[in-house]
Amino acid sequence: MSKNSVFIKSREDTVTVSAKVPRSLKLRADKLRDSIQEIDGELSFDLAMLIRDAVEEAVEKGERELARLRKTVKEETGAAFGSANKEPSAESL
Repeated sequence: MSKNSVFIKSREDTVTVSAKVPRSLKLRADKLRDSIQEIDGELSFDLAMLIRDAVEEAVEKGERELARLRKTVKEETGAAFGSANKEPSAESL
């Protein structure tokens, strides 16, 4: 198996995943799991790994977006305070 494979050789005793997905997607995942079992009984579809990776990617994206938002708010706040403290220029008089 390649390092990035969605199949694993070991089986976990119990796995609990709670997510609402379309019934058609659940049926496709079940069919994939059953099909790989027919080929090799030791293989299983590693849905937990895929979900973990997706959650990690989403959290990292959220962290980047939060950092950009904080920077934008800080810049806007600084600009607002900076313009309020300036004295009118000679050109505007």
